Amino acid sequence: MLIGRAQDVEDIALALGNGQHLIIAGSRRIGKSTVGLAALERLANQATYTAAADLWDHDDLTGLVQALARSILANRGPVAKALRSARESGRDLFGLIPRGVTASLRTHLGEEVELAWSAPSAGPTEVTIAAVIQLAQRIADKDSRRIVLFLDEFQDIASGRFGDPDVLTKQLRAQLQRSPKVSVLFAGSIEHLMREMFGEQRRALSQFGSYYELSPILPSEWRAGLTARLDELEVVAEPQAVNEVVDRGEGHPRSTMLIARETVSVSLSRRLERTINFGDVVGGWELAMQADRLRHEEIVERLRSTAHAYSVAIRVARGERPYAGMAPAAARRALTMMEKAGIAERSRRGTWRIPEPLLRNYLASRP
Repeated sequence: MLIGRAQDVEDIALALGNGQHLIIAGSRRIGKSTVGLAALERLANQATYTAAADLWDHDDLTGLVQALARSILANRGPVAKALRSARESGRDLFGLIPRGVTASLRTHLGEEVELAWSAPSAGPTEVTIAAVIQLAQRIADKDSRRIVLFLDEFQDIASGRFGDPDVLTKQLRAQLQRSPKVSVLFAGSIEHLMREMFGEQRRALSQFGSYYELSPILPSEWRAGLTARLDELEVVAEPQAVNEVVDRGEGHPRSTMLIARETVSVSLSRRLERTINFGDVVGGWELAMQADRLRHEEIVERLRSTAHAYSVAIRVARGERPYAGMAPAAARRALTMMEKAGIAERSRRGTWRIPEPLLRNYLASRP
């Protein structure tokens, strides 16, 4: 159940289905992946082929390309069935697809189908990002369908672990320009890296695609959505309790859902009746803070690795001026580190904030 952003899903699906490339950039845990996957589901229901890969999940180009190739091929019946069997049995995909099917795939789609096998036959095609886009275009041509790809955490292409970022992005743009039936949704959680890749004139992906800014989830949408989910669980919540969850979550999707989940846990552990009151929300907030404690401690260690970053982060969390009593250059270095790590973000007015309520509370309470 998607809470809010129904219009975003409609707009994104419509644009991608019409052949546009889109870019969604924003801090982690704000719902980019959820909206992107919902848009792909909407497109799949409209007889459009879809495929997705999360760069965060892969250590090298071979793994990324293989995952994307499999997702693309899964739009075809025999491969989809074999993929399900491979996941359920733990066996290798290549051995589960009948020999005649693999031969037919090569004949009709070219050697790029080899990208999907973990144990390919002799002479596999070269593993490149361009080859997997070419595979998508071939399938789109053969089946007279548009195919929409979702590349999540795309800023990781700049990390170097997939190869030279400039070479990869040049290959990607060149092949996409030759693939009119392939649309791509790029999503990234480090906004400044995404804007550098798609905005700076010297970059291969400059001006390639349109930015899409997700709508905020309104408090009324949160209240309605949370109430609907609680109804499914047969849990009755006092209106004040739902309002408190929404207020403490501040509209941040991941934080709000974590507080709501822990609130339900508190309620069910205290009484037989499936009800939630204000006190349960307070307990849920405390449990949410505990659940994120290890992650928060890891962030503190990362902040301590950069001079002044820890003290600047505490000031930002408390709503204080980050530059007060500090050399401007040192403060700028600390803020740049926090922005690159996705810990803090700068508003259009030049002020800084920590968008995650739980992390902000943790840092603000530090000595």
